[in-house]
Amino acid sequence: MDRPTLRPAPPPILPLDGMPPPTPGDYLCALRAGDRERVYLLHLPPAIREGRALPLVVMLHGRASSSRHFSRLTGMSATAARAGFVAVYPQGTDRPGGRQLTWNGGFCCGYAREAGVDDVGFLRGLIERLHATYGTDPRRTYAAGHSNG
Repeated sequence: MDRPTLRPAPPPILPLDGMPPPTPGDYLCALRAGDRERVYLLHLPPAIREGRALPLVVMLHGRASSSRHFSRLTGMSATAARAGFVAVYPQGTDRPGGRQLTWNGGFCCGYAREAGVDDVGFLRGLIERLHATYGTDPRRTYAAGHSNG
């Protein structure tokens, strides 16, 4: 008989604008950006305990994906744990009840553009927050994405 595939438990969900302690692991976080509550998945590697300025890698999912899905798809959190950098997976937006998370690309894509969502402001605020909270290195801040991300 086949054994069921066990999925890892979802990360703990923190209260709005709550920041996780500098303890390695995955955390689902939210912050207010403009008039919206925005969600992101944060991976803190074991090196976070050392107190040095770590690189920050921002991972942007594609249209109709999510922060958790993109984390699993890319395996970037495992790489971050080995290489010693902080990985963050911000999440796009959709209309209430929708399942097509998108980013406002300026000229496209779905709800985020139609609603004039300020994704640049959200990402800027998120990056500044992570630098201030965890001392990540502003000179070693990178972004990667897929499709609409």
